[in-house]
Amino acid sequence: MIADDTPTDPYADRYWVHYSVYGADLDVDSLLAEAQPSCGFEIWRTGDAEGRGRPALTSGVWINVIETGERQELIQEVGAFLDEEAAFLRAASARTGEKIWSVLGCRMWVYAKVPSGLWLQQPIVRRLAELGVDWEVNAYPCEDLDGP
Repeated sequence: MIADDTPTDPYADRYWVHYSVYGADLDVDSLLAEAQPSCGFEIWRTGDAEGRGRPALTSGVWINVIETGERQELIQEVGAFLDEEAAFLRAASARTGEKIWSVLGCRMWVYAKVPSGLWLQQPIVRRLAELGVDWEVNAYPCEDLDGP
């Protein structure tokens, strides 16, 4: 990690990692009866009003993992999350298929003045595969120095 890459650096990337299992055919109650996350989580069900007032087309469970400006902290927290929530992640992944997904997502806020990237080491990638969890990264450009 670069020594001056701290959250106070106006060009430092910002990361937000979250997990969700969701789909049109997901029975949230059945999943949670089998296994529950040990951390805080939110659920939604098909037909529930979304934030925009429209009915949800899927049901799911959502977990906020970490929001940080530190790459190493992100890697450590993702590893800890996979270890601590392994039983729940296995139960969720057992339900995946054409219409149900188990995804660890990372949103990156990046700045055009410096190259940006995220490197997941082999142990994390293997652990994701063992648990049946997909990895998704979305990058959002930031033009102001205030960040996201």
